[in-house]
Amino acid sequence: MADSAADGYVPYVFVVQMDIPAEHEAEFNRVYDEEHVPDILTVPGVRSCRRYKLESSTREGVPRYMAIYEVDSLDIVNSPAWLAMSE
Repeated sequence: MADSAADGYVPYVFVVQMDIPAEHEAEFNRVYDEEHVPDILTVPGVRSCRRYKLESSTREGVPRYMAIYEVDSLDIVNSPAWLAMSE
């Protein structure tokens, strides 16, 4: 498999799952969409971020929110740049 953005290859994905109390969902979504995602996309080596929301689940304890980050290296999610944008 080639290692190039041109052919769609992404070396790593970083997946985050979380639950948010209903009373905080609107603010969580606003901050994530308007601040966190635009900020995290400025970190060198972060190719993309996509968010998902599970509308219903029959399994107790399954987080309703998930974010998938495409990154060039596993080290990116612990880098000073990533940590600064994740505060």
